[in-house]
Amino acid sequence: MTPYKTIYYTLGLLICIITPTLQAQNQDSSAIWKELSTNKFFTVYYDLNSLINAKGNKFDQPVKTEYNSEQKMSGIADKYFTEVIIYSINFDEGKYFIKKASYLNRKKQVIKVFDYTSNGKVDTKQMLPITKGSPVFDIFQLHKTLHGKG
Repeated sequence: MTPYKTIYYTLGLLICIITPTLQAQNQDSSAIWKELSTNKFFTVYYDLNSLINAKGNKFDQPVKTEYNSEQKMSGIADKYFTEVIIYSINFDEGKYFIKKASYLNRKKQVIKVFDYTSNGKVDTKQMLPITKGSPVFDIFQLHKTLHGKG
């Protein structure tokens, strides 16, 4: 076997080994939405993948709310049915911050995004307390259970 064939086969083998690994890593980063709560007006979901990967006490957690009817809000020209809010959560301080809010139409197309960070940073002075009955409190409970804290 010539050196060129050896290199060719070795590269081919490496590509066959690396490709499934890269695909698995890409799948790990996609959202897995699990129901958090529901009522007759809307259903709230959390991203299980983000929660599994949130091993520390400070992390970002997406929460999606799907409404049964169209919603209107000042600052959004179109009506929306889904909102995805990314919370920046700090369990050490018992506080959270709304980092980003995205609003989607009936076809799941993004119609408006509000970014509440300053240069990608969270202003800790604007953080709110984690209160019972909020989606962030439910995330707190799930995080404790999943990662064996508390």
